[in-house]
Amino acid sequence: MSRESEEFVVVKAVHPSWCTTQLPGEVAELLGAPPEKLARAPREARTVAFLRRPEGTARAILPQEAPDLFAAEMVAGRVLATAQLTDKLVFNIPSGLEAHLGLVTFRRGDGGARGTDDTLAWFLPRSQYEEYRRRSREVADGTPRSLGGPPRVYLCRSVFRALRPGLHEPTGSEAVRAHLPGAA
Repeated sequence: MSRESEEFVVVKAVHPSWCTTQLPGEVAELLGAPPEKLARAPREARTVAFLRRPEGTARAILPQEAPDLFAAEMVAGRVLATAQLTDKLVFNIPSGLEAHLGLVTFRRGDGGARGTDDTLAWFLPRSQYEEYRRRSREVADGTPRSLGGPPRVYLCRSVFRALRPGLHEPTGSEAVRAHLPGAA
């Protein structure tokens, strides 16, 4: 399947109103470290890295789970930023990631904290999502549902052009005509 026709699945969409968000549990599992494992990890091992990808998209990886990929991306200059995860997988959105994704931010309150009205979408290729789901059904003992290598988990601002190009909702007089008897 060509990259142009590749299908993707949105795993989670979140609204980080204070430019702080949480690494979704399902995303942590996909990346090779379920929330329970990350929560027990020492602080320095709870890091998420964001890799530059085209069109305002970033790839997320856990450097401790994909050290070779992280090193290669560092050498190539494609690491946008890293963020420290709390034991509940919460992190501040780094300014480099914020800029790359095109998040519109503003100062909130007197404390100067940054806020945003944007929503973020975590997604991955459909084939990897389906494989992850298949493996999830087969594993009953709670072990990580690894895909055998770093999955392609992405993050973007959740504004999509041509998401479903065939969808068209009639408006105005067009909507009235669409509901008339005999209308196609």
